[in-house]
Amino acid sequence: MRRPAAWQARRPSGPGPAAPGSREALMSEPSDVDSHPTPDHLLHTGGEHPVDPIDLVMASGRTPTPELIEKARQDLEKYGAAAVERLMP
Repeated sequence: MRRPAAWQARRPSGPGPAAPGSREALMSEPSDVDSHPTPDHLLHTGGEHPVDPIDLVMASGRTPTPELIEKARQDLEKYGAAAVERLMP
């Protein structure tokens, strides 16, 4: 028995976009082979400069406010550069 045209699903012609995470989508994304390494002069750990209170507040993921900057200044006085290590897991 043939279905009426209204019952048939309408599909766009052609394969359409690949589903995210599918093999086809992954093949169209650039891979590590296509990327270029970061030049050495751009890589740094941050340890070559002293930590200031604003850096400490930003490392905590918060927006610097005068109160948070003051607390960070006190933490730097108390713990020194190790104050940053206290924030990191």
